[in-house]
Amino acid sequence: MLIIGAGGFALQLFDDLITSQNKDIVFWSEIEVEFDCLKDHFKILQTDHEVTEYFTHVSRFFAVGIWDIEHRKRLTKKFIELGGELATFISPYTHLSSYITVGTGSILLYDTASEPYVQIGENCIINKKISFGHGAKVASYCSIGPHTLIASNVEIGENTYIGMKAVIQPKVKIGKNVTVASGSIVTKNIADNAVVQGNPAEVRFFRKTLLL
Repeated sequence: MLIIGAGGFALQLFDDLITSQNKDIVFWSEIEVEFDCLKDHFKILQTDHEVTEYFTHVSRFFAVGIWDIEHRKRLTKKFIELGGELATFISPYTHLSSYITVGTGSILLYDTASEPYVQIGENCIINKKISFGHGAKVASYCSIGPHTLIASNVEIGENTYIGMKAVIQPKVKIGKNVTVASGSIVTKNIADNAVVQGNPAEVRFFRKTLLL
């Protein structure tokens, strides 16, 4: 499978892939890759021609490991047009209930755990060591940082960023296009387009430019 992106998030994937000795992973980057560990262990594609050759002769499957949601949407469209098929990547070192559902294109990293009946939408980035309580729902195109706690029956709207070490308390509903700053503790519902921060989290401002 082709992993789109070879930046900081790729490093989060690195230990997982090396430990599992996954020899079928190739990375793509539109800029020169800075991390020697990636270059030493994985093939890096950089041109459209290399990508189409890979899709034609090796595998059509790809996943987009890009934190920025707008960038992720753009690259998903680009690689489908190049002949790829969006796939889901779930680390073998997660601890997920058998009743979880994960949408196409989402990436779940190691030590992420869930209770039953969790729903994760399409094309989400779920970083390492995230905990989902019973019945939590994450809509499509969300990015959730590491060491975050999503409690039971939480609902998170699409195009939402949640920073590392945030805590979303039970039954909270977070709207679309929301940003939750790192370390925030969210105790009440959050309206669409809000940027929140603090303990307890409070609205700092609302976005003027919305994600499509």
